[in-house]
Amino acid sequence: MLNNLITTVREHRRRHNGYYRLTEGTSLSEVTYKVLAKLDGLSTEQASRAGNTKELSPHALHLLPGLYEEPDGTTILPGRGNNPFATVAETLWVFAGRNDVGTLGKWLPRAKDYSDDGRVWTSGYGPRLRAWHGHIDQVEKVLYRLSKKPDTRQALITIWDPEVDGIKEGSKDYACNILVHFLIREGKLNMFVTVRSNDIIFGVAINVFEWCFLGNYLAYSLGIPFGHYYQTSNSLHLYDWKGETAKKVLRNEFLPLPRLELAPCEDYPCAKFLDPDAMRRECDRIFTGAYEGTLDHFPKAYSQYLNPRLRDFYLALRAETRLLGDIRDFLTGLRGIASVPLLLSLLDIAQRRRKEALWLKSGFEALWKDTKNEIRAGEYLRKLFAFNDIKG
Repeated sequence: MLNNLITTVREHRRRHNGYYRLTEGTSLSEVTYKVLAKLDGLSTEQASRAGNTKELSPHALHLLPGLYEEPDGTTILPGRGNNPFATVAETLWVFAGRNDVGTLGKWLPRAKDYSDDGRVWTSGYGPRLRAWHGHIDQVEKVLYRLSKKPDTRQALITIWDPEVDGIKEGSKDYACNILVHFLIREGKLNMFVTVRSNDIIFGVAINVFEWCFLGNYLAYSLGIPFGHYYQTSNSLHLYDWKGETAKKVLRNEFLPLPRLELAPCEDYPCAKFLDPDAMRRECDRIFTGAYEGTLDHFPKAYSQYLNPRLRDFYLALRAETRLLGDIRDFLTGLRGIASVPLLLSLLDIAQRRRKEALWLKSGFEALWKDTKNEIRAGEYLRKLFAFNDIKG
C-alpha cells in the first residue's frame, strides 16, 4: 500500500515537472536508455491494437551533436540486441524508394507481418520520400529549397497520405512518422520529425537512424554541419511483451561511447557530392547487391562515387558476408568505415554472433589510428562483452 502511494505521488510530480515530456542525450543509445527507464517506472498502462503498452504522450527526443559533432543515430545497448546490418539495409531500402517486403525480409523476416498483401508496405516511406504520387522526389525538393534560400522555413517532407492512410480500415500498415522539417540556424542544419506513434524498442532504433542518414546527407551536400535532431512522438511506448527486453537493458548502467579516431584509409576515397537522384540509385545498387550477395564483385573503385555515409553502408553490408568466415577477413572489410559509432555497432554484433573477443584478433589494431585508440576501443568492447555474459 505504501509503495503504491509513493509510486503514485512520484508519477504525479514527474508529470508536472517535464520528466515525462523531454529526453535529451548525445546519442540515440543514451536517449533510448533514459526513455526505457522512464517507461519501466510507470505503473499505468495504455491499450493498443498490438497489446498493452506503457506510454509517454507526448514526448520529445533531442539528439545533440555528440562526440563526432553530429547527432549519433546508432543503438548499442547490452540486452537490446540491435542488428546494425538490418538497420543499414532498411535505410538503403527506404532511400532507394522501395516498399517491397520480400527483399527486406532477408534482414527483417517479420516485415511481411506488417503488410496487408504480403508483398508491399502501402504506407512505406520509400515511395513517399522519393516519388510522392509517382513523381515528386521530396528529398530533391528539400535540398533545392535549402540551397537556394538557407533561411527558409518551407523545407518540409510530408509522409502521411490522407488518400491512403486516412481511408483504410483494419490495416496492419500505417505510416508512423508523418512529417520531417529542416531549418538552417547558426550555420547548422537542424532536423525536426513528427511521429504519431513510436515503439521505443524497434521503431525508434530504425527510424531515427534513417532520419539521421538523411540529415547527414543534406548537411554534407550543403557543406554545413548537421546540428540537432528533434523528434516529437505523440505516443512513445513500450509494449508489455517487450518489458523483459527493457529490464535486460536497464540491468546495467549506461555505457557511453569513447572518443576514438580511426586509422586513415586511402583505399576508399569518396565523392564530394551526390545529387538526390544519384543518391537514390546508389542506395538501390548497394541494397540490391547486398540482397543478391554480389557486393564482393563490385569494382574496387566503386566507393569513390559515394559520399562518406553511403560508403560506410556499402562496406558494412559487404563485411556482413564475411562474418561467418575468417574473422580477419571481416575486420579487414571494415577498413574505410568513417563513422566510429557505426563501426563499434558492427563490432558489437560480430562479437555477439561469434562469441569471441575481437579486440584480441589480428586485424583489430589496423582499424585505429594509434595504440591509445585501439586500447580504448578494446576496453569498450570488453565491457559490452561483460554485459552480455560472453567470455573474452
